[in-house]
Amino acid sequence: MQIKPIERRGTPKTARQILDRMNEMTFNSSLLKELRALDFVRRLIDEGTLTDPRYRKMHVHVIGNQEELKPLDASSKLHAEWVF
Repeated sequence: MQIKPIERRGTPKTARQILDRMNEMTFNSSLLKELRALDFVRRLIDEGTLTDPRYRKMHVHVIGNQEELKPLDASSKLHAEWVF
């Protein structure tokens, strides 16, 4: 589940905004790196380059809504109320 937006418009101006954006980028970089690695292995399997039976195609679903996440600040991840 993706809880931080990948892209934001504008440049952060305050120290808090900069720290929040750094936090988002750090979190997303790990997620994107893992998704790219899975895609790379899938392509190797599809090409027939990777034939070891220990490697199989996986279906991965990302749950997220970029448009809904963009207006939320970093502290929103701490809101655990069901309504939110």
